[in-house]
Amino acid sequence: MLNRQKKMLSDQPPRQPQPFGVRGGLNRLLLHCRFDFRQKSWELPAGEFRRDAPSLFPAQPTALVSAVSKNPSGFSAPSRSRTPLSMSTTKSKNMKSHTHGKSVHHVAISAILGLTALAAGRIHATDGYFDYGYGTQAKGIGGAGVAFPQDSLAPASNPAGDAFLTNRLDVGLTYFQPDRSASLGGQNYDGNGKEQFYEPEIGYKHSLSENFDFGLAVYGNGGMNTDYKTPIAAFGTTHAGVDLDQLFFAPTLTYKLTEDHAFGIAPIFAYQRFKAYGLENFGIPDQGYDNSYGVGVRIGYTGRLTDWLTVGLTYQSPVFTTRFKEYEHLFAEQGSFDIPSNFAAGIAVKPVKQVTLALDVEEILFSDINAVGNNLSAATYANGLGANNGPGFGWRDVTAIKTGIAYEPIEELTLRVGYNYSTQPIPENQTYFNILAPAVVQHHVTAGATWRFAKNWEATVFYAHAFEQQVKGSGNFGGANADLKMSQDTFGLALGWIL
Repeated sequence: MLNRQKKMLSDQPPRQPQPFGVRGGLNRLLLHCRFDFRQKSWELPAGEFRRDAPSLFPAQPTALVSAVSKNPSGFSAPSRSRTPLSMSTTKSKNMKSHTHGKSVHHVAISAILGLTALAAGRIHATDGYFDYGYGTQAKGIGGAGVAFPQDSLAPASNPAGDAFLTNRLDVGLTYFQPDRSASLGGQNYDGNGKEQFYEPEIGYKHSLSENFDFGLAVYGNGGMNTDYKTPIAAFGTTHAGVDLDQLFFAPTLTYKLTEDHAFGIAPIFAYQRFKAYGLENFGIPDQGYDNSYGVGVRIGYTGRLTDWLTVGLTYQSPVFTTRFKEYEHLFAEQGSFDIPSNFAAGIAVKPVKQVTLALDVEEILFSDINAVGNNLSAATYANGLGANNGPGFGWRDVTAIKTGIAYEPIEELTLRVGYNYSTQPIPENQTYFNILAPAVVQHHVTAGATWRFAKNWEATVFYAHAFEQQVKGSGNFGGANADLKMSQDTFGLALGWIL
């Protein structure tokens, strides 16, 4: 089997220096500020916190109720070498020549660098705003991959997985078609102004020695898009929407402690971009895209405990990013939009040679990011949009359960089915702002297949359907109870080259 495999990422007025006290994120802010001795205050370069920033909300909570009653549409206020579990862990004894190996890997690296720019495409996701799985093969089994590495995108789920793969290069493309809508004050809004999205993915794995392996994964972490075809009267006078894309570039190093146990680490270099429009009532003009960059790290362990049981553990730190300066009046902490930490555990069970059952449980800590987790409430309402404790989208942490079965009826073919469930990030009393980000789907079914051909090539396809889910607004601050609805179809294909 191993021999066959081997063959085979303003219009705002000028700001004045403003003092500030001890608030969330202060330590990070100090890295970008200086003390003005004449003004006796701390000064930030472009995204400073202003105590005197004008509120974008009505002066009193009752104004929200009043505005809704006057305007039934809303109110003017602020918002995955296929390597099955039975894979051999013995390094190849018949190494290719140094010259040939070098040329092959140069081709692989060149392909990665040449395609990386394409990976900054539009990304739509379904475990909150995170993708439900990483790598085309993992996406066919509900996104499970922490203990079941299948292709060179495995480090996106658990960097230790690379240690159990043969050298390979994978290039894939995923197509999304989400259906999102909202209603507010009896008015229905269609958020499908843009209907089609594409997400490239690139993975590469190369053994450095008997114990060390290098990998590189370039993939979309997640994102969100809405493009309402008509203006939302509560938000502004032009059609409203947002577009968030997140691209991860993750070089990976793994160390195999023994034949059955490995550890991995993957520094994450992140790129994200965002734009919002149709939010004139929030005091936010259409600024176009703004860019943000960040760093984080993912670590992991994979252990084959028996011939039929493998386990995996992984943790990703928060990805600390630069601010969206053009949207410092929208996101809490003056445009800060860090990417939340997450952790997961997985098992892969092989009851018979041709079958592998995989199960992952993941926790995504959305509530730790103020721009995402802060509620729209009386307290945040008083602080104003963009303040450290200003309103956010009110998201809760998400627990995702990913499970599936891979079945190999013949040597050349693997069939997959899976299911993914995630808890609801959006509470009923936080639906108003989430008209812009109605990520309410919870149940996904998936299917996929891999066909191996021409000795060292394989082609993989998958399909996933996220069932329609609705969250009906109730108890929103100011009485602005929006109803949110979303479903999604996803199709992907990838080509794998066994090096």
